[in-house]
Amino acid sequence: MRVVFYGSGAFGLPSLSWLHEHHEVVQVVTQPDRPAGRGRKTTPTPIAAYAREHGLTNLAVENVSKPETCEQLSAIDASAMVVIAFGQKIPLSLRESCFSCNLHASLLPRFRGAAPINRAVMAQDAMIGLSVISLAERIDAGDVYQQVAWPLDPTRTAGEIHDMLANRGPTPIETVLRQFSEGTLQGQSQDETKVTFAAKLSRDDGHIDFRGTASEIRAHIHGVTPWPGARAQLGGRTCKLGRVEIVDRDEVGLKAGQLRQDLAIQCNTGAVRPIEIQPAGSRMMDYEAFCHGTSLTVGEPCQVA
Repeated sequence: MRVVFYGSGAFGLPSLSWLHEHHEVVQVVTQPDRPAGRGRKTTPTPIAAYAREHGLTNLAVENVSKPETCEQLSAIDASAMVVIAFGQKIPLSLRESCFSCNLHASLLPRFRGAAPINRAVMAQDAMIGLSVISLAERIDAGDVYQQVAWPLDPTRTAGEIHDMLANRGPTPIETVLRQFSEGTLQGQSQDETKVTFAAKLSRDDGHIDFRGTASEIRAHIHGVTPWPGARAQLGGRTCKLGRVEIVDRDEVGLKAGQLRQDLAIQCNTGAVRPIEIQPAGSRMMDYEAFCHGTSLTVGEPCQVA
């Protein structure tokens, strides 16, 4: 099958790789190169980098809705377009040029929008999953062609779940493209009464308030890892908390946010103990190693950084 792939983020890489291996990817469309990192070096999107490395025709567009861009892309002889984490709305003229579908990292209609994995982790959802949907006028509102679900493991971070779901993306896409080619594909409309939205993360989401249950705090920390990261002051140093574990036992006499004798951080109910921590200017490291090299005082507040 001749396929046009629209994508920018790393979430689409396993699916693009699968499409390149099993179909003919005649065009890759992505966002332009942008400054990134501390040095603000101009950097291609992960999708653009893959396309260049594998000799795929790549078009970087600032605005895919421009008439001349739409005309160029509509003229491509393709059977299907696959959209994954592209970052722009696909105009109607392109949606109608061939069969189109979009892979989204949630069990729609729950968590339409920019950060479905993060918000699912933060909300302590029981299940996570993937939806392959039609493209519609409203973002993530298309008919559902295929949906797969897995239990959410609360011990894993959003970054780990992102990679797991990305690697499982090719399977539902394969099913949808096969059913389309066989003429058996059917879509089911989403229940608009059950719609929720996954707002884009900001740096402010990294502020952790320990006045909650240990499971709530763990969910928040894991939901913002690796970006923007859960930030706190420990031992006078600004740190990012990586994965944490729950300690069910409370420590008498300590308030939420205070460091305990066992070096866990007290919550309203229970505590969280970091497994990994990243001091400012350093790499992520083992929490025990950090504690050995840092002067920590029982009862000191783990202040929001």
